[in-house]
Parts: sequence; structure tokens; C-alpha cells
Amino acid sequence: MKTQLTIGTALTIALAGMLYAQNNPMGNNPMGGASGSGASGSGASGQSNSGSSGASGQMNSGASGQADRTSSNDQQEFINEAASGNATEILIGQFVADHTQNQQIKQFAQTLVQDHQDAQKKLQQAAQQAGVKLTGEMLPVHKAMLQELQKKSGKDLDRAFVFSAVADHHKDILEYTYASENEPSSQVKQYASQSIPDLQKHFQAAEKLASDVVGIKDQATASQR
Repeated sequence: MKTQLTIGTALTIALAGMLYAQNNPMGNNPMGGASGSGASGSGASGQSNSGSSGASGQMNSGASGQADRTSSNDQQEFINEAASGNATEILIGQFVADHTQNQQIKQFAQTLVQDHQDAQKKLQQAAQQAGVKLTGEMLPVHKAMLQELQKKSGKDLDRAFVFSAVADHHKDILEYTYASENEPSSQVKQYASQSIPDLQKHFQAAEKLASDVVGIKDQATASQR
């Protein structure tokens, strides 16, 4: 029996897997510590307690410092990925708006361009306030998405555009929701939180286009597509 997946779920799993493999090549690295017993005797005991105290302070300091660095790195990663994502949606939207023959898809592409241009400006402001510098570079996975779409035309372009819009915005909603609750900077949290309604609007519009224009039903399997 074939397992049925929604378009959004199937494509999101594939794309999220690519992003995770690229952005997290070494996986998670949680802090851990080993415990040990001190030697017996009053002198050894005193040395053990003193050494233990010093080691504990070093471990606490190190753990705190690494947590701060990890939090800062996560925020930098989110901002860079968000900036790259916005840039990709703008370029893809412009390309599709110029090349599609379908008016509904053209209008959706133009909406993506406008909304993500606005989002990019807000992100730049939030990053500046948070003291985070944007790299100004698109991620390789986003470059690949753009290049792949630029090879297509006609109905193939429409289909590929709609599929990528469903998958990418589904993934973005999850990532922005997490960022809105966990980023250390209040400005970045606010940016993420305020962006979610537009991302949800885009996702719903893309799903509707998948059904109404491309002709893919919500529960269609890969073989049926």
C-alpha cells in the first residue's frame, strides 16, 4: 500500500533534509561532563575539593560561554538563511512573472516579489539593531532552486514554481515560528513573528494554485502526479 503524503509535507521533507545536511554537516554537539571520585585522606580530600571547585567553575564558565556562542551562531544562521530566502523568492518571482502565461501564477509571483522585498528591508533593520552583519550571499541550495527554475518554461515552469512555493513556505513557517520563540535578540524575534502571517498567506495561495491551476490534489501520490 502506497503511503499518501500531501504536497507540502513531501516536498518540505526533501527540501528540509537538503538544508539540514548543508547547514548542519556535523550535527548537534551537546555539552557533557564526566564525574570522578577523589582520593582518600585529609590532604587528598582537600586537594580534591579544591580541584573540584576550580574545575566546576571552569566547566560552568565554559558551558555558559559555549551556550552564548551557540545562541549567537544560531541567530546568525537564521538571519543569513532568511536573507537568502527572501532574495531567492524575489528573483524567482520576477522570473516567473516575466515568463508565465498564466495570469493567476503571474499575480502570485508579483505578490511574492513585493512581500519579500518588504521582508528583506525589515530583516536588514532587525539585523542591524541586533548587531548582526548580513553576508549578502545566497545559500547554495537557494542558488540551485533558482537555476533549476530558470531552465523551465510553459507549464513545466508553472508546476515547478508552485511546488517549490508550497515546500519552501511550509519549511519557512516552521523555522520562523521557532525563531520567534527562541532567538536571543528581541528585534529578530519580532521580525520572525511579524513575517509568519505573510508566509502562511503565501503557503495557502500556493496550495490553492497547486489544486486549481496545476491540477494536483492535496492527497495525490507521486505515481498519480
